[in-house]
Amino acid sequence: MSQFLNHSLISAPLSKPSQWVYFLHGIYGRGGNLRTLARNFVKECPGVGVGLVDLRMHGKSQGFAPPHNLKAASKDVVRLLKHNHDAKDILGIVGHSFGGKVALECSRLWSGGSIKIVVLDSSPSKNSGQIQDTNHTVIKFLQDLKNMPPQFFSREEFENWMLAKEYPQGIVQWLAMNLVNEGNTFSFALKHEAMHSLLASYFDSDLWDQVGDHTFLMAAGKNSSLSIEDLKRFRECIGDRVQLVENAGHWLHVEAPSEVLTFLSATFG
Repeated sequence: MSQFLNHSLISAPLSKPSQWVYFLHGIYGRGGNLRTLARNFVKECPGVGVGLVDLRMHGKSQGFAPPHNLKAASKDVVRLLKHNHDAKDILGIVGHSFGGKVALECSRLWSGGSIKIVVLDSSPSKNSGQIQDTNHTVIKFLQDLKNMPPQFFSREEFENWMLAKEYPQGIVQWLAMNLVNEGNTFSFALKHEAMHSLLASYFDSDLWDQVGDHTFLMAAGKNSSLSIEDLKRFRECIGDRVQLVENAGHWLHVEAPSEVLTFLSATFG
């Protein structure tokens, strides 16, 4: 039997959405990370529903067969959308970070007419060497994930293990959302081999050919995943559909939720 991604559908109270937008999380995340944004969005745009997805090998979307790469992750999403809705009812896909590149790849695979792709602080550029850069928090954690104990006896034990490796408290608490309660112990849902494969594919993919009339970008002004050259190229490609949030970092939906909400409402409302 075919496997579908774990997901939830969000709509405004008493509404029956006729159109849908799907939100895709970043690496090490899960659909629930974007739940607050989704709930606020459907209040602003009650005729539009939101699908929150756990991408392959994240959250409850476990057990997917290899290869774990950007194309496979995108095929999963497209397949889910076509299973849940008529193609004409899909307005677009919003992706943060890793999810932004998945969204761009989805636009290549989509055959149901034009849809909008909103990229939240994600670079379409190829940067294969990045997977070796352990100064990058994402890559540092990838290495620590490889050496992580198979079980913890409490959430506190996990958090202390992470804090001892000098991760900020906020990142530790966010990653703790991936703990799975197995009765007397906790395991970590994300597995090193799958995460390494997905990240390697992310860094090894060039998706500038998918940036066009259907693409919208919101970029962080601080600690952005986008280089200066990326931002310049986006502006050359899509002009005023680029918005830079000067005072926000990479986690735009956390640091600038009102700006993200306004951007999405204007794009899909």
